[in-house]
Amino acid sequence: MLREPALSEPGQRPLRRQLVLFFAFAYGIAWLFFVPLGLSKAGLGWFPVEVSLPLMTVLRTLGPSLAALFTLRLTEGRWPKARFHSTPKLVIAS
Repeated sequence: MLREPALSEPGQRPLRRQLVLFFAFAYGIAWLFFVPLGLSKAGLGWFPVEVSLPLMTVLRTLGPSLAALFTLRLTEGRWPKARFHSTPKLVIAS
């Protein structure tokens, strides 16, 4: 039977905080794009604004990715680094 780990275990509290922050950001960012869509002419029609359904859907799907970046920045104080190679390597097959 699985048991929930105690909060006194080392590293447990920061992990739980990161998880709560991630889900709060992910849902918050997704709803930032979902609410205008639902209230526009494409949804309930309360606001007389045309909102593109495909564009808002694509923007909503960025919620978890942006949430992960914001959570990492707030909890660890850093941004992830991406490494891009500026010069391609020439490989000659014989």
